[in-house]
Amino acid sequence: MKWLVEEQTIEMDGGQLSLEEQWAQVESQVGQSGKCIRSIVLEGEEVHSDFISYLIQCGENVQSVTVKTCSVEQMSGDLAASVQLYIEQAIPQVEELANRFYSSAGSEEWSQFAAFAEALEWLETASVSMQNHCPTKKLQKSFEQYQKKSGVILKQLGEALNQQDLSLMADLLKFEIIPVLEQLKNAAGELAKKYEGAYVS
Repeated sequence: MKWLVEEQTIEMDGGQLSLEEQWAQVESQVGQSGKCIRSIVLEGEEVHSDFISYLIQCGENVQSVTVKTCSVEQMSGDLAASVQLYIEQAIPQVEELANRFYSSAGSEEWSQFAAFAEALEWLETASVSMQNHCPTKKLQKSFEQYQKKSGVILKQLGEALNQQDLSLMADLLKFEIIPVLEQLKNAAGELAKKYEGAYVS
């Protein structure tokens, strides 16, 4: 397979190396350059996550892969901007979901709650990544505080879920979750602003 990485062409023998082994070598080379993998392009389609899973899915049909890289600062800025945008869009939906829980919860509400729970896991992972690449201690502390607060609230939310206490779940969503999401949104926005313009080819 042919890998195009930072304007270099790397030929690897698919008969000798599995896709996982080839990908590990590409990751190592990019890491040694001090950059991050931003996306890959194969068969004309650009993929931004779950790279190895997508590669395995395509299998032997892939002849060449273009690997797009960026600086750590750019990656952190992109992540922060994504987090900020997601929270801005999610807060009104969470508030509406909480209001519904006060009255009843049908299949639609539970489906929305499950999707939001998955999003909270992503936000937790994202907050740790942003914390690790903060340029200031003040911002690092903001992400750390989010993680501590959200951890306590999520435990309480889990207990309310086990008890099927819809009123408590609604209270936690509306009066606990939303404020900490606002805190994370503000911190992510500040980080995105600090890294604005940090793009490299």
